[in-house]
Amino acid sequence: MKSIIYIRMDVHKNTYSLCGNNSSTGEIIAQTKCATKVKKSF
Repeated sequence: MKSIIYIRMDVHKNTYSLCGNNSSTGEIIAQTKCATKVKKSF
């Protein structure tokens, strides 16, 4: 079975928010928030 997953990104000054959605159901598969600066991410 094949399915399409949409990756959505919300960009702000200090963070990025990422979310994966199933295209047919709209179900959120995964989500995360990360810092815009590499040093803060790790």
